[in-house]
Amino acid sequence: MVVITITPTWAKLLDFESTIPKAVEDLIEEKSAGSQLSEFP
Repeated sequence: MVVITITPTWAKLLDFESTIPKAVEDLIEEKSAGSQLSEFP
């Protein structure tokens, strides 16, 4: 039997309770900007 050890060189935290993904944040901004523009013809 062989033991393989892997040491990561980086790690990214995926915690959606305190942060949201950049793509979701962009969609929220686009939607809010679009609704503000439609209020003023």
